[in-house]
Amino acid sequence: MPLSDIVNVQITRDTQTVSEAGFGLLMILGTHKRFNDRIRFYSSIQGVANDFIPTDLEYIAAQEAFSQTLSPEQIAIGRRTVDSATILVETAMSPFNYTTTINGTDVTVPSTPTAQNSIVTMSGNFVTGNSIAITLNGTPLAAIPFNTDQITTMNDIATALEANAAVDSVSITGSNLVINVFGKPNISAIINSLVVTGGASQPTAAIATPTQAVSPESIAAAMVTAINGATLGVTATDNLNGTYSLAADVPGVPYTLDVSSTIINPDQARVTVTQVEPNTDYTVTINGVDFTYTTLNEVQTNEDIAAALTQIISTQTAVPVSATDNLNGSFEIIANVSGTGFVLGVSDGILSKQFGLIIDPYTPSDTVVNDLNAVQLVDDSWYALALTDRTAATVFSAAGWTESQIKLFGTASADPNIINLAAGVDLSSIAAKCNQAGYIRTFVLYHQDAENDFPECAWFGGVLPLDPGSETWKFKRLNSISYSNLTSTQSQNARNKKANTYEFIGGVGITREGTVAQGEFIDIVRGVDWLTSRIQEFVYSVLVNSNKVPYTDAGITAIESEVKRALQLGITNNLIANDPAPEVTVPKAANVPPNDKAQRILRNVKFTATLAGAIHEIKITGTVTV
Repeated sequence: MPLSDIVNVQITRDTQTVSEAGFGLLMILGTHKRFNDRIRFYSSIQGVANDFIPTDLEYIAAQEAFSQTLSPEQIAIGRRTVDSATILVETAMSPFNYTTTINGTDVTVPSTPTAQNSIVTMSGNFVTGNSIAITLNGTPLAAIPFNTDQITTMNDIATALEANAAVDSVSITGSNLVINVFGKPNISAIINSLVVTGGASQPTAAIATPTQAVSPESIAAAMVTAINGATLGVTATDNLNGTYSLAADVPGVPYTLDVSSTIINPDQARVTVTQVEPNTDYTVTINGVDFTYTTLNEVQTNEDIAAALTQIISTQTAVPVSATDNLNGSFEIIANVSGTGFVLGVSDGILSKQFGLIIDPYTPSDTVVNDLNAVQLVDDSWYALALTDRTAATVFSAAGWTESQIKLFGTASADPNIINLAAGVDLSSIAAKCNQAGYIRTFVLYHQDAENDFPECAWFGGVLPLDPGSETWKFKRLNSISYSNLTSTQSQNARNKKANTYEFIGGVGITREGTVAQGEFIDIVRGVDWLTSRIQEFVYSVLVNSNKVPYTDAGITAIESEVKRALQLGITNNLIANDPAPEVTVPKAANVPPNDKAQRILRNVKFTATLAGAIHEIKITGTVTV
């Protein structure tokens, strides 16, 4: 039973009513498989690192919250429902072990080559009348007759070989004299014999059977076989492209997932920009050689930094590697010679490295509303909400859900329509939609790097530790967040939709204006929630700590005193003005209707108070004389 069923408090600010208030901490709702609990609590980024890796969006969001000058004592991370996952074989090298860990059980496959391929080199061209007999993996194929010319006949041979289930592909090289037969991952494709008969001449074949090189496809195929043989409550599927997918055998039943390998020095690795900071050195070290890009003081994005580092590494000759930009804030470093590993280091905290196996971003299998309700059933002590999912429909659904709660939802968006289209013209951005919906429990922060970073979590992290009523959400400096370099028109476009911005003004980055989508100031929404909660708690404490609160003037005065105590605390926190002083009115016991007394309901406990507000703008007019 909620506390409001016993102590119902309603506070009206103009036409805006907030009821059933609560107050809590930041909960980051993520789409992950790091734990099976619906929610976990953390008191430091080191604690988060026990469950997540630096490239996890949940880690990045938590890092922003904990990186602020005044950081929260605790945050929570929630889990969305995820039934399926896809794993990419980023680095294919031998001899190493690759491991997929499901619910704590390791499934490991070695990458040591075992299968064989074939290379067939002909001594000369085929001629009219030749008949080619081939035995593949011990099975004779139908004879292939000469057809038109050398290349046509070789292509006929390739077609016949590729029709075999063991063969992945066949290529013709060496001036149309060499046949390269490639088996499917971990499957040998051996030409046992190739004999030419008939015709004016019979070229001979030299057959070699080298060991099949490991590949992303071969490792993925081996992993799928091993997982499906382990009976772990999931089914693995080979996607035939160097990735494999997992699906829960029973939808909705959670399972944890992790991947690893014994590779230390990879021949291919992914580097991801996880934080954007101005005037900061971003360094990738390869075989002891540093490649550094220093960010500018002006606005940059994860993609900008990744592109710059890609360019620096690609044009160097000091180490035998190349770099490829993934165009999403990450890039690949690839050895020029496959199988030749390199020693890789990156700047901690702002760059991360991954190799071996990489889990692709997850797709939730349930709606965000259902997931939020599921988390709430387990633990509802949190107050502020952030999502790692930037999908517009998901964000808008979460905003709608929050309107029915006593909570505060913050999100960030890089949608250019927020800053480039005027209010009334922009109908599609999340800022415009939340503003049009009149949402009073959601704020939107425009930020150019919102697809990869979480400036709203930095904002939450820096402000939530302050007592409600003692803060304004404007003028806040966000550590580790780059500012937005906006024109006055762009800034005004955002703020006309009640979207917030983080801009460089007067030599510092500051948040502005600190409003929810409806236009009310965030501190007012939070402060009223807090005051409501305090009144509920104070009045409830009288009820549970007394043998009986009599329905007399003395008993009513006891309730009145607790309301006054909460209002006084509001004055102390600068939420409520001391002048004019708050006023509390209660009925006389003699004037209470008998039916209310019979039902033991006290009505008409009322108060009036003036919000203290905050100064956001100062206009000074002065005169000086000589």
